Amino acid sequence: MILIPIRDEIISRRRAWITLTLIAANLAVFAIQWMERTPELVGTFGFVPALASPGEIPRLFGSMFLHGGILHLASNLVYLWVFGNNVEDVLGRGRFLGLYLVSGLGGHAAHWLTNLGSMVPTIGASGAISGLLAAYVIRFPRARIQSLLFLFVFLRWVRLPAAFVIGYWLLIQLVNGAANLGGAGGNGGGVAWFEHLGGFLTGALVFLWLGRDK
Repeated sequence: MILIPIRDEIISRRRAWITLTLIAANLAVFAIQWMERTPELVGTFGFVPALASPGEIPRLFGSMFLHGGILHLASNLVYLWVFGNNVEDVLGRGRFLGLYLVSGLGGHAAHWLTNLGSMVPTIGASGAISGLLAAYVIRFPRARIQSLLFLFVFLRWVRLPAAFVIGYWLLIQLVNGAANLGGAGGNGGGVAWFEHLGGFLTGALVFLWLGRDK
């Protein structure tokens, strides 16, 4: 079963400028990747576990804005828009940006712990966006998410609670992460599963610390 969230039914009280800016930044960086057609960007800014250190600021943050292809970018930006705007509405712009970036760092930490010594660069906004999913499901567990459901050859438009949609997503990360832990350190099939899990856990902790009713 494949479940793709398209939009939620919560109306934001104000324009989500930080969410829109993050989307624009990811699109701009991907355009640069496409125009340059060079792996040097990934080599320079991709997060490499073996090189991880507090001084590697370009890698720690730059990797969050690079993507491996149009599908990688599109899936991340859909999740960022569907769930990010309402989290920004709850937290405010500064706290929202802090949650996003810290969740990305938390994702890196989890990926590093499960890939010690790896020289393979990891890129993508998935860790940061995973933190937004955690904040969303804590704050809006019953919110209805309009989604596309693919089941074998069937395609259906469904309305499901956020707790189900995000819970199903989390289950996929846990199952695949556990399956690949003994081999590629949670990076099986080119997907950094523990990057997602680390970002989710970090996002949940940071959101609870900031205050779920803010």
